Amino acid sequence: MSGAAGFMIAGVANIALGLVEALELIIFIWVITSWLIAFDVVNIRNPTVRKVVGLLDGVMAPLTRPFRRIIPNLGPVDLSPLALIVCLELVKLGLRTLQLAVG
Repeated sequence: MSGAAGFMIAGVANIALGLVEALELIIFIWVITSWLIAFDVVNIRNPTVRKVVGLLDGVMAPLTRPFRRIIPNLGPVDLSPLALIVCLELVKLGLRTLQLAVG
């Protein structure tokens, strides 16, 4: 595919790649924040921390919920963010393949 349609598809794929990479960064921040809270480095009673954690949990809980249903409970270890990152990497691979196909 060439011309305007190919250019538009490549542009949409590029925007989608940026969104997926931003989501991966949010996952990383969410995981690090949960570790800091678990090891008592950050106090959840701080109003700013509570707002940030509430926002991150609100964004990430719906995305990790399907993986938590599938992955067995390993006690304090939650592998659902890792499974989500693997899926996002597969999405990125597909988007890059699409960019190469139309570009």
